[in-house]
Amino acid sequence: MRKKYHLSIKLHDTGEYGIVKENGTYKVHATNIVNTFECYWLGTCDGYAISNKDLKNIGLGSMLNLKSSEIQDKTFYRFPDLSLPRQKVDLLKEKYNIKVTRKLDVADYKIISKRYLNKIITTSWHTDYNKSYVYDFMKKAKEQNLLSNSALNAFRMILEDTPSDAMFRIDLNSWGGYNSTTNFSKTELAARDQFTSEIKGLADGHFNGNMKSMLIGNDTTDARKNDVSMFNSFIGCSNVVLDETMIDIIDEGLAVLESDQYDDIEKMITCSSIDDRSVALEMLANCNVNKSFDIVSGMYWWHYDWMKNTNNWNTVNVKTLRTQMKRYEGGHADNGIWSFNNYLKNLAEEGKLTKFAVDKTRERLYSTLLSSYVGPSSDIFKISLDSIELEDKFKTNVIDE
Repeated sequence: MRKKYHLSIKLHDTGEYGIVKENGTYKVHATNIVNTFECYWLGTCDGYAISNKDLKNIGLGSMLNLKSSEIQDKTFYRFPDLSLPRQKVDLLKEKYNIKVTRKLDVADYKIISKRYLNKIITTSWHTDYNKSYVYDFMKKAKEQNLLSNSALNAFRMILEDTPSDAMFRIDLNSWGGYNSTTNFSKTELAARDQFTSEIKGLADGHFNGNMKSMLIGNDTTDARKNDVSMFNSFIGCSNVVLDETMIDIIDEGLAVLESDQYDDIEKMITCSSIDDRSVALEMLANCNVNKSFDIVSGMYWWHYDWMKNTNNWNTVNVKTLRTQMKRYEGGHADNGIWSFNNYLKNLAEEGKLTKFAVDKTRERLYSTLLSSYVGPSSDIFKISLDSIELEDKFKTNVIDE
């Protein structure tokens, strides 16, 4: 982990951060520069949620490779927010003689979930920069005569007093108002505007990255107050395992539902026969859920009320499925965009957003909510199904199937 700072250049019309001249020219002064430690920087990420690639980048790549042969007679510690129902753990106890402990330091393996990681790790939409970027900006600003001697000293002190691997979020904040500028002449106002425009243009051109950061640490706008010491307890360890890996071990040999089965299962789930609905629900409960997640989650999200109205809703198998799919329960109407957006957001956050899930959601959106406006039922305006696509920030979350 690296320390992350918020380096702000505050250029106000008046007050504590008011801009003033040096030798007749407006410049940035030490009083305009504020550098504050915020949190810890873990690395960059491409998408909205943490992916397997991101896990590897922050030192958790080894937890993706646990095999069933490695868990016999082992002891496990469970972190919060697991999608690993007690019934599944009982199966592991019976088959592999595993034990669960509440003592982290004595466990052979620590089970964690992407959901938990997404809670303690915050994705920031601001790009963070290393010291080299900050130094180069200082050098350019000096060459353009935009920094006073005190500002140069302030930048030098920041670079000297922070760790060599420190990361910085940079922002330039200009503030003013009618009442704060009434005491300046038009010539003076023009000079002030030119100065702020020059320094802002330099900052915008220099700090123009678009990489997101993964943060952990203090209670700030970018990172909630998190347990850094807990994160340190498993970062880089070789005995951390994802809950979905444990479920895969349990579900070895179970059927994987294929995408061409989706429509037939959906017909059974939404038919008038309670017996047929119960058969379809049993099929979902007894499949390899992780490897069929886009199908199972789609049924659960869009047809929850149909699934509840079955003969086997309270059986052990279905209760296990309900625990795994807790995040997707509840009725979700297709007459508002929220249901479509949040379904895909949930999949993205769990690292389970497949092209198939995206395409089925697009089709549903096109044939329901958009149909009478610009879709198949519209009399005036038309758009094609192919014109409905994900935002660029979400495209990076689509995984290989």
